[in-house]
Amino acid sequence: NECPPEGHTSYVTSVAYSPDGKSVASGSWHGNVRMWDAHRSSLICEPLRGHSDMVRSVSYSPLGNLIASGSDDKTIRLWDTSTHQQSGILQGNDWFLSVAFSPNARFIASGSSGFPHYPAPFAVQLWDVRKRKAASNPFNGHTKKVWSVSFSPDSAPHASYISGPGWIIRIFIDYRGIFCAHVASGLEYMHGHNTVHGDLKAVNVLVSRDGIARISDFDSSILSEANSGLVFSVSSSNARPATMRWVAPELLSEQAETKNTNMYALGMTMLEIFTGSSPFPERKDVSVILAVLGGAVPTRPPQLGEEEKGNMMWHLMSLCWNRDATARPSSAQMVNALVFHICMV
Repeated sequence: NECPPEGHTSYVTSVAYSPDGKSVASGSWHGNVRMWDAHRSSLICEPLRGHSDMVRSVSYSPLGNLIASGSDDKTIRLWDTSTHQQSGILQGNDWFLSVAFSPNARFIASGSSGFPHYPAPFAVQLWDVRKRKAASNPFNGHTKKVWSVSFSPDSAPHASYISGPGWIIRIFIDYRGIFCAHVASGLEYMHGHNTVHGDLKAVNVLVSRDGIARISDFDSSILSEANSGLVFSVSSSNARPATMRWVAPELLSEQAETKNTNMYALGMTMLEIFTGSSPFPERKDVSVILAVLGGAVPTRPPQLGEEEKGNMMWHLMSLCWNRDATARPSSAQMVNALVFHICMV
């Protein structure tokens, strides 16, 4: 039997494996972070010092190049795993009980104790790793300490699951709102150059390595008349047929594609981003045409919840589906609404 690794002289409060499984980080009551060789059970370097109070939580970045440590000194400190030096400080207002990196390493989520600001809300906060500052206002709502935070494991930085005493689970929609703003911004750029997208939907939105949603497939999915019926062309880049589920009712009446029809499709694409499914999932393709021509719009999805941001998001989607095409918001108006009412609130 091997002897357990020794190094800390007080309670160990948190441990985390590196993504490659070769090292382990640990945090202790003495405020130090230590790095261990996972196979040899030996210290890799001297203790990582900087915190002035106990370390509650440690987390490796997905690439393993950074360790984040949350402490009762109200800071999250970032440590370079190659140089074993501190590379940044995130200053908070409460004790940090939990920290976690997003799958794209761009953000850190933290959970707080509320101390010393009782009876202030027990908040979850998002932090921008590159800018070394808060990426959002605190997510308030928990009534007890937030002991654990974790991002969704599907590598899509659009939702985080935060849990605390009382089995409270909250799913925050902010990342999905940010994605919607990215798509609307791309559409605004196209419209500014007098170009309309022929097949806007979620499958034609790509997410870059830095977490930015970008519109693709500019040359595909043109509505055309053929065989005395409505035919949707096949995308040249992904070989997936376009469908009528994203198409504005006036296009089904054989009118031309316009910026206004793009806005209708944007509303459907934003709906997709939140639900993970295509519009009108309960209907077959043929019935969708009749329903849309008859004035049907999607029902509000439960993923939006009943809070203020969800209400605003649903309002923006509904504006895009206005039967009067000229009454739909412009892409510039949608970008402003998403940025100021969803992303920055």
